[in-house]
Parts: sequence; structure tokens; C-alpha cells
Amino acid sequence: MTTVTIQPERDMRGYVLVFLAGLVWSTVGLGIRLIDEAQVWQILFYRSASMTLLLYVVIRLPTGQDALRLALQMGWPGGIGGLSLVAA
Repeated sequence: MTTVTIQPERDMRGYVLVFLAGLVWSTVGLGIRLIDEAQVWQILFYRSASMTLLLYVVIRLPTGQDALRLALQMGWPGGIGGLSLVAA
């Protein structure tokens, strides 16, 4: 039989991160409504560019390696998955 060790501080950190993610995602609509003169493609471009930068930093900090190189090391599935995420 396997025993599971519960780490309350780790669980609490996960709860806080999920809460903050929901809070940040819910404010995106408000930010977009405040943009009066931007075209749809401009919003999509800046949203994609900022997401790409954020994901690069999130991957780079824990691993210390280039995120693009890590995706390409996974082969074609990693490269296609990374490009699909950026395009989405």
C-alpha cells in the first residue's frame, strides 16, 4: 500500500496560482473594451506577442534553457505544438 504525503504549503500555492490566473483572465475583456481604435488583427497580434513572451519567460526561468530549443528537441510534435500555441 502506498502512502501519500500531503504538503499544505504546496497545495496552497497551487490554489493561489489558479485564483490569480482566473483573476487575470477575467480582466482581459475589460482591457479590450477600453481599446477604442484598435482593429481586430492588432488586438490578436499584441495578444499573441505578449503570450509568446510570457511563455518564453515561464519556460526559461525554471529550466535555464532556450524555450525554442526545448520545443525543437521534442521533434516535430514539439515544434508543431509550440507553433500551434503561438498561432492560437
